[in-house]
Amino acid sequence: MLPLPGYFLLQENQSAPFMIFKSTKNIVPVDFAAGAGDTFLVNSTSSPLASSTIETHPHRNYVMQWNFNVQRQLMSDTTLTVGYVGSRGIHLLMRGDDGNMTFPTLTPFGYQFGGPQTNSSLGVIRYIYWNTDSSYHALNVNLAKTMKTRLPVPGRLQLCKVTG
Repeated sequence: MLPLPGYFLLQENQSAPFMIFKSTKNIVPVDFAAGAGDTFLVNSTSSPLASSTIETHPHRNYVMQWNFNVQRQLMSDTTLTVGYVGSRGIHLLMRGDDGNMTFPTLTPFGYQFGGPQTNSSLGVIRYIYWNTDSSYHALNVNLAKTMKTRLPVPGRLQLCKVTG
């Protein structure tokens, strides 16, 4: 079963006109007293509407995985295993709830966030795109020595690089 229809359903039913989000600014703790919460809901037309967007022609995503191991007996009680593990993901799903983000502004103190939104007439913009990739590469080294009591004494090393 493919999860694609579920992504559409969850994305679209949380935007206008199916669901209207209300947000407010400059509130004080007294505003949350018993019976005072309904004042926030009286005028919901002053809040910007939520929206969503979904890539119209998504690519099929997939992940390839591979591994390779070589084991060598060094002595009668010692073995060395060297292995490689890798994976590569293509067209992976990226879902976000902040498509109407603010762009950073360069100041003498560095980048500052919190400026105007990309589209001030909308509130939250949710999005789904199939535009991310992943990559994983690892080298596994295992040296195992069996003692006279037949208890193995392993020594392991793993080096990996992850990008995504």
